[in-house]
Amino acid sequence: MGPCDLATTLTGTPHYMSPEALKHQGYDTKSDIWSLACILYEMCCMNHAFTGSNFLSIVLKIVEGNTPSLPERYPRELNAIMQSMLNKSPSLRPSAIEILKVPYIDGQLQHLMCKYSEATLEDKNLNCQKEAAHIINVVKKKIHLQTLRALSEVQKMTPRERMRLRKLQAADEKARKLKKLVEEKYEENNKRMQELRSRNFQQPSVDILHAKKHLIGTEEKEVRSEGRLSCFPQEEAGDRRPGREEESDEPTSENLPESQLIPSLNLMKLESSAEDTTADL
Repeated sequence: MGPCDLATTLTGTPHYMSPEALKHQGYDTKSDIWSLACILYEMCCMNHAFTGSNFLSIVLKIVEGNTPSLPERYPRELNAIMQSMLNKSPSLRPSAIEILKVPYIDGQLQHLMCKYSEATLEDKNLNCQKEAAHIINVVKKKIHLQTLRALSEVQKMTPRERMRLRKLQAADEKARKLKKLVEEKYEENNKRMQELRSRNFQQPSVDILHAKKHLIGTEEKEVRSEGRLSCFPQEEAGDRRPGREEESDEPTSENLPESQLIPSLNLMKLESSAEDTTADL
């Protein structure tokens, strides 16, 4: 039915029918607003808005009677909205959109929405708690069944098998404890090693420098000692026996490097001192 079309069929309960419908004048959505106001009055007062002993008396009250009012215990805003909805002229009745835009109705709707959302959250939490309790009960039953099965299997065993089972369980428990202790000790040792490394981070480089200096000093001492040994007089070639060639691994003046050659100045001094001593004799 379009917005400009009007219905003419006479259907419905007399207590909720609009005046235009009873007059066969045609009706539209504004007739539903009238029926909604009748339901609102009935919800508040627990009685019909228009009553009578028969159908005709009810029709007369709807068409020609006064508009009913809500008791004083209800807000005035709600009473005003209901009376505007029960206006005898359909054009003066508010539409559904206009009713929802009334500040009082809008505030009540917001309050209901908040209350409903809180109730929804509470229901969800309650459902979650019920599901969690159900899961816990199922797990407990499963564990209990497993325990009963284990007990039944143990009861079927011989005393020797039971003793062996107890020993195995004790050994497993001891192994678990030892494993845990070893892991703790291992972590403790790792922490100590890390602390020592962080403390002595610069110590290796310092030790390397000291070792290098020590090696250089020892090499210099060896070179000096070899230089001193080379200063002693060597055995003359004339003193050797003819026809024999002495093989020696000791270095000679020809084989010595330049740094270890015998200084000629010292030999000259030795020869002059020897001649002086012979002349004196």
